[in-house]
Amino acid sequence: MFYLSLAQTTVQYFFYYIGVANSSGTKASILSGSSSMISVLFACLVFHQEKMTMGKALGCLAGIAGTVLVNLQGSTEAMSFDMSLMGEGFVLLSSISGAVSAVFIRKFSQAESPVTLCGWQFFTGGLTLMAIALVGGGSLGVVTGKAVAILIYLGMVSAVAYTLRSILLKYNTVSRVSVYSFLIPIVGVILAATLLGEHGAFTTMTFAAMVLICGSIWIVNREQNK
Repeated sequence: MFYLSLAQTTVQYFFYYIGVANSSGTKASILSGSSSMISVLFACLVFHQEKMTMGKALGCLAGIAGTVLVNLQGSTEAMSFDMSLMGEGFVLLSSISGAVSAVFIRKFSQAESPVTLCGWQFFTGGLTLMAIALVGGGSLGVVTGKAVAILIYLGMVSAVAYTLRSILLKYNTVSRVSVYSFLIPIVGVILAATLLGEHGAFTTMTFAAMVLICGSIWIVNREQNK
């Protein structure tokens, strides 16, 4: 439980929010998207929970390519090689921690309820983050009803998403579940268009990214069904 809460909540969120605050949105999105590929690499090559195959490798590369494409639209940020430890470095460390947590969930959920695991790791990891924030001089600032509502909403989003992922990891391999994370930037584009009216988000690059990402999911799942 300690290792899971450390990887999935404490370390992942600690590095993610500091990294995002100190890096460009494009680079942060691309590096965050790499978590799916890192999860597969850790599951196959480090923890030996499954075998690395050509199909899984091709699926991961296609997913990364799609993530890069959807974040390159109208931006030259990702073409720059300027990186910093507190920015892109921390986002990458967050992605690695998230990848390790997926492997831990797959392992521990075979003997424990994934819902219970998720609940306890969020509780203990959250308390640890609060302690770190208080020691570092952090505070909530001006607290309003709207701010509290948004905080609860964001907490529920994380709790529901990670709980569902934990349940899926109990019955499926890490590669089969993690590859769907490549859909996150595509869903973001769709939501931006439907909720924010950003219809210019649908470009040729967006559709090319959709093809690559859907192809990556098909390749990995086809590999699993053999």
